[in-house]
Amino acid sequence: MNLSGVDDNNATKVTNDDGNEKFEGRTLSVYYHLHSMKLNHKVNIKVSVPIEKPEVESVESIWKCADWHEREAYDMFGIKFLNHPNLIRILMPYDWEEGSYPLIKDFETPEFYNGMKVPY
Repeated sequence: MNLSGVDDNNATKVTNDDGNEKFEGRTLSVYYHLHSMKLNHKVNIKVSVPIEKPEVESVESIWKCADWHEREAYDMFGIKFLNHPNLIRILMPYDWEEGSYPLIKDFETPEFYNGMKVPY
């Protein structure tokens, strides 16, 4: 079992009555790659959720290895896995700003982190 998070960046640009543009319909996806070693069968499953409410049921109770994969997708994309027993950051520092996910397409690198200038 392998799991990948993806920012589909598939929004439609919409112009409001006042002339401002916004994007609608953007989604995040979770790809599950399953492989039966015994039968040599493979299946890929894609689950897409709106970026405004990125929630997917956890599969950790079925496949224990999903624990780290789901935590990584949460940390990098902000996808929340419902009923996950330990959904905490795994790659980013624990004091990283909540709601800031580095692999989201519109992520802006902060100029400072903990008082230190970020060299970008």
